[in-house]
Amino acid sequence: MKRLFYTTLVFLALSSISAADGNTELSISTGNYAPFTDETAPNQGLVNQRITQIASAAGYTVKFDYLPWMRALELARTGKYAASSYWYFSAERQADFFHVGPVLYDELVFITRQDQVFPDWTELTELSALTFGAVPGYTYTEEFWRLSEAGEITVETAQSDESNLRKL
Repeated sequence: MKRLFYTTLVFLALSSISAADGNTELSISTGNYAPFTDETAPNQGLVNQRITQIASAAGYTVKFDYLPWMRALELARTGKYAASSYWYFSAERQADFFHVGPVLYDELVFITRQDQVFPDWTELTELSALTFGAVPGYTYTEEFWRLSEAGEITVETAQSDESNLRKL
C-alpha cells in the first residue's frame, strides 16, 4: 500500500501541471529494461503497467517514449517529458527530480561466465582483479564510481547489457 501511495503522489503533482493547460495525457520518457519497462510487451512492463493504472485512476492517459537511457533522462530534465520511468534512487538526480517509491524491490547481481570462479567478497575492492561492464545512464552506487575513478576497480562501459554480456 505504501508503494501505491508514493506513486500516486507523483501523479497528483504531475496532473496539476498538465491540468493547467487541460492536457490529460502524461508524456513519460523511459528505456527498455524487461520485464520492468518493455515497449514490446502488451502491458509495457511491470513498472510502466503500474504507472498507467495509477494515472488512469486519476483520469490521465500515459504515453511512454522508449529512448536510450541517458537521452530519456536528459529530455525529462529539460522538461520535454513530465516524468521518466524507471530509475533507482540517485542523490545526483535529486537536484532535478522527485524520486517516487519504492514502487518495487529487486536484486542486483553480478553475471560471470560459468567456467570462471567468482570470488567470495564483502567489499568491492576485493574484486579489483575483475573488469566490470557498465552501461551509461544506468544507476550504480557512488562507491562503484568512486572506486573506478580512483583506479581501484576497472570499469568498461558499453551501450547495452547485451554488449557487456558479449564481452564475457
